[in-house]
Order: sequence, then C-alpha cells, then structure tokens
Amino acid sequence: VLIPSPHVTDDHQKKNAKYLDDHNACILINESDCMNVDLVKIVEKLKSEEYRKIMGYNAWKLFQYNASNDIAKIIINELVK
Repeated sequence: VLIPSPHVTDDHQKKNAKYLDDHNACILINESDCMNVDLVKIVEKLKSEEYRKIMGYNAWKLFQYNASNDIAKIIINELVK
C-alpha cells in the first residue's frame, strides 16, 4: 500500500506509485483520499495469498536488476564524449 506525499518536488512519489499501480504492483491511495478509503476492503484484498503473489510477481517484473550499472554506463559514456 503506497500513500505518496503530495508535498515533494515534482510530485515524483505519486508518479512512481502510479507507475506501480498501473502495473498492478501495489495499492495506491492518494493522501487526499485517506479518510474515504475502505481499509477493510484493502486488508481483505491483502489477505489473499493469490493477490499478493500476483502483485509481487508484477513488481518483480518491473525491477531493474542492473540499474546502477546501467546509470553508470550512461554517465561514463557522456563523460567520454
């Protein structure tokens, strides 16, 4: 369950959470909606092992295992130019 802060630069937390939500890899709750969310329904969803497995698998598919190496290569390539 992700509740991104609306008080960060460029709203990056919400953008990142929305990306995961769009890929069914999290449950996204906007801070402004917190008082209107049915937490019982969310907990019931999360109690399902199948639902958690699907969300976990979806998050795993999005994970970039070599992200730091990829970023370093981009930086090095830019420095060499």
